[in-house]
Amino acid sequence: MSVLGARPYPPKSILKPIRRYASANPSKSLPNRQSSSLTRQSNSTDEIQQPSIHDELPQELIDTIIDFLHSDKVTLRNLTVVSRAWLPRARLHLLPKNIYFCLHAANVERVVGVLSSPIRTIGPYVRGLHLQIDELRRANPKGPVLADHDAIFQHKSQQVHLRDSLGIVAVACRSLNFLKLTTQYESPYPGPVDADVFIIQIRSFKLLTHLELDACVFGAFEEFLSVICAPRSLRALLVQNRRCWGWESARKTPQAFPSLRLPPRLSRLEVVAERPHLFFEWIQNTPVLPKITTLSLGGSENADESLRDASRGLLQALGPELKIARLFGWHWLDGADVSRWMNLQTLTISHFDLIVAGARMERLFKQLPASSLIKINFYFLLDDGADLDAVPWHWIARALNHPKFRNLKVLRFQGRTKGHELEVILREKFEWLDRKGVLSVKTKDRHVGPWA
Repeated sequence: MSVLGARPYPPKSILKPIRRYASANPSKSLPNRQSSSLTRQSNSTDEIQQPSIHDELPQELIDTIIDFLHSDKVTLRNLTVVSRAWLPRARLHLLPKNIYFCLHAANVERVVGVLSSPIRTIGPYVRGLHLQIDELRRANPKGPVLADHDAIFQHKSQQVHLRDSLGIVAVACRSLNFLKLTTQYESPYPGPVDADVFIIQIRSFKLLTHLELDACVFGAFEEFLSVICAPRSLRALLVQNRRCWGWESARKTPQAFPSLRLPPRLSRLEVVAERPHLFFEWIQNTPVLPKITTLSLGGSENADESLRDASRGLLQALGPELKIARLFGWHWLDGADVSRWMNLQTLTISHFDLIVAGARMERLFKQLPASSLIKINFYFLLDDGADLDAVPWHWIARALNHPKFRNLKVLRFQGRTKGHELEVILREKFEWLDRKGVLSVKTKDRHVGPWA
């Protein structure tokens, strides 16, 4: 029998969102009658029993409320504020300030599920994202042919799913600062990057400051330029590639892209590649260059004439603003005019033969303005049985004993040698620097083992 006056369905007021619960302080937003009932209960007995929601509401009503909340985005946003306010301050240290995700085929479902939850409390904390390039590949005509129609359909659906997943990640991670793009080196058919899709997503990261491209293959040189020029807030660009970038097939010269320009706040540029001469030529012909203060070059041990000309022009264009220069090999300085490096503070040259580079070292010290030079690092190579007397130590020491090097704080020689003969020679020839604590010599026998 039905009770007189009873409703056969829950009242509509229960299903309506209560706007006063949207306060960030849950203690102020709770109804007075609920807090008073809990207070009376705590005063009446010593053992406090928290009421369960299943004891007061039926499961059907709970399901109805949950369905209603999922369809109301305003209430979801209010619940997000309340849930963050309920998080105890004592447990905030358990949540890292910077969260880094590595998105690949194995964990894409889990990462997207976390970031696309109704209460997105983890998205603003994500600072770094590492994407595997094979998830953004286009169909490679040179790759293996899939004969099975089900396999072809599964491959296409996976590409669409990963593309949509990247869009969800881009929407959720608005505070992203670091983005790395990597391909798998063991892949026999490395397809090119889907630049059109990637550019759309990368533009949504308004706070992106660090972009790293690791072994990325592009279909054309223009696609590579479009990707690195898309984030306008970029401050650091790292390009590391040991394979062909697809630039050799470029049908246009680097001067044919006037609309593409480097980000205006770019201050750090690192290029480790085999033949980056087209990229260097494009930078030289850019109408407005950003103020690049940190430059790292490496990867091309056997430089031809075109690469020497391109690197010489790049160092001449960026020289007046450089503060930190890291060069992997001495060939980057062949024919370069270092007299314009007026603001250089740190110079690092690594992976060079000490015997061969002796005369170049003397010439470098004579050309450097060195008014603001603070640190010089040499990471050299030395063969067993090398004639150390062939190095013009006297002329190198004479070039260093100049008033323009008065601000020099560190002169470091580091490498693997056999015996302590080199250390004795350096401390004898640069005695005044050793006395002031400027000279730092760190040698290790190549037969002992790795560095400590």
